Formats: sequence, structure tokens, C-alpha cells
Amino acid sequence: MDCYAARFSAGDEVRVVRNIRNDGSFSGLDKGDLLVEQGEIGEVRSSGYFLQDQVVYQVFFLKATELSVSERQK
Repeated sequence: MDCYAARFSAGDEVRVVRNIRNDGSFSGLDKGDLLVEQGEIGEVRSSGYFLQDQVVYQVFFLKATELSVSERQK
């Protein structure tokens, strides 16, 4: 799957370019609630694939928690 190589590696710092809101998959919060604000810095924990063609990342944010974010949501 070289054509879908991850842009970021474990340990890389990433900055959120737009607010991340709950899509309903984060329990304990309402759909639409703000999870991470634009500009916050997170650390990539791991990467993988969703539906075999979308790169997704597990990112840790100090003020929030760990989230899974796809490259399309960057």
C-alpha cells in the first residue's frame, strides 16, 4: 500500500487546522460538541488504514484525549 503512505510517523507533532467536533462516535458527549480547538498541538501515536484506502492517525491531545483522525480531516 505504498500509494497510501502515511504523511506522519509516531512521535510527530501535528497542529489542528480546524475545530474537531464529535461526530457521534465519542461517548459521553453530544454530537457536535467541540473535542479539540483549531491550533492545538497533538502527538501522533500510530497510523493505520480505514476501508483500505484512507490513512487514519491516533493522535494524543494534552487538553482532550486520544482521537482517531483521518488525513482527509487534517
